[in-house]
Amino acid sequence: MAHSQTAPCVNINDEVVQVVSINVKEGEFVKRGDVIGAVETDKSLVDVVAEQDGYVLKIECQPEQKVPVGAVMIWLGEAPDEAVPQEQQAASAGSSAGMRPTGKARAMLKELNLDAARIPARGDRLTVADIETWLAGAGRGHPATLGTEPRASSRGRRGSSRFLEELQPPDRIQETDRRHTS
Repeated sequence: MAHSQTAPCVNINDEVVQVVSINVKEGEFVKRGDVIGAVETDKSLVDVVAEQDGYVLKIECQPEQKVPVGAVMIWLGEAPDEAVPQEQQAASAGSSAGMRPTGKARAMLKELNLDAARIPARGDRLTVADIETWLAGAGRGHPATLGTEPRASSRGRRGSSRFLEELQPPDRIQETDRRHTS
């Protein structure tokens, strides 16, 4: 079965990485841990290593190309002539299914106790802007659509996010303040 080797998340806030090199060719056999390429961010240069043994079935990117974190770089398989699944190829070409949130979006989702799968993304990854748009629209203030009611920050109102305050009714915020100031 074909396995996708994806662009790594080097720094938590990176949304894209630049491919510096691809060190393999289609049909070549690689072992787990072999360096198959390198990617670069504003701050780092990182080797991409094979996650498993296998034959390089297809290379989805080229050096000097910018690719989203989590995008398929290379397909590996058990045989050199193994086919890459069609639905997986379509997903790597920009489908929103299985979208990963950015670091800041992941922190916001956690703080507001939101499910990323319920929020549509406009780009390659779910961003804070996508969450804010969703909160301002149909998802705003409807705990039933969130799955569970948002939880208050353990830091109290002073340290909690402005997004949490916007989502909670004013009487709920005051109640949170009383709990954290006593």
